[in-house]
Amino acid sequence: MRVVDCHIDEFGKTIQALREKIVVFEKDLIIIKKTKQERTECEKSNSKMQKSMDKLHISHENVKNEQNSLENLVEKYMPLRMLNLICEATEESFSAKAAKKLREVVGKIGEELRVTVMKDIGNPVLKQVCLNLITKLRLETAMLNETKTGPATLSKNNLRAE
Repeated sequence: MRVVDCHIDEFGKTIQALREKIVVFEKDLIIIKKTKQERTECEKSNSKMQKSMDKLHISHENVKNEQNSLENLVEKYMPLRMLNLICEATEESFSAKAAKKLREVVGKIGEELRVTVMKDIGNPVLKQVCLNLITKLRLETAMLNETKTGPATLSKNNLRAE
């Protein structure tokens, strides 16, 4: 009986040790499940953010294309339209001889503008043209000021386009 009692005590200790391990395993399992849920939520959140970023990128590209189209329209097509409007509005106020001369001049200018339109490949360069013009005007202004007031020093700040 002592042997049996001894084995029962050992089994009791073993069962108690196994119960403690089970409790530890259950705690670990809860932590793993929680971590898995957090990871799943994080992956869902990342997926949503990526979709939002993709939509923003597409929207940005669309706005950029619209801006380029508008700039291209203003740069190449509007001058021809404005020339025609000005000619139509002013032609009747001139004498026949002056109106004929106006049509000749408008025809030459219009042909140059039409060539620009025909060569159009959709790449606006208006910004660079404006920056070059601003730089040129600043240089001319600096030279005019120099002739009036004497030599002036040109710094990078004087030439930089705003």
